[in-house]
Amino acid sequence: LRPIVVSRDSVLIRSGLLWSVTVRPDNIAGVELFSSGPGYHRITGMSEPNLFLDLHENVAAEGLYGWRKSVRRIAISADQPHQLKQAICSLIASIEER
Repeated sequence: LRPIVVSRDSVLIRSGLLWSVTVRPDNIAGVELFSSGPGYHRITGMSEPNLFLDLHENVAAEGLYGWRKSVRRIAISADQPHQLKQAICSLIASIEER
């Protein structure tokens, strides 16, 4: 498994071998439980997304065979979306305090 990792300096989002993207906490504009809408990059594989990550600036998502895509909204399928949202919101709050 390739879990989503929330660390002090970044959020690493991975979906199997399909996609990987690293986001700096100061680039996160918002995180919300998934609601349908246009203009996002789905990093979920076969499962339905349940969390949206909105960014201030585009980042590069890396796919198979070195394929890259510039993304600004990311749809995530998390096993525990409420806990992931809370962890990301806590990370954002901690950098605002620095």
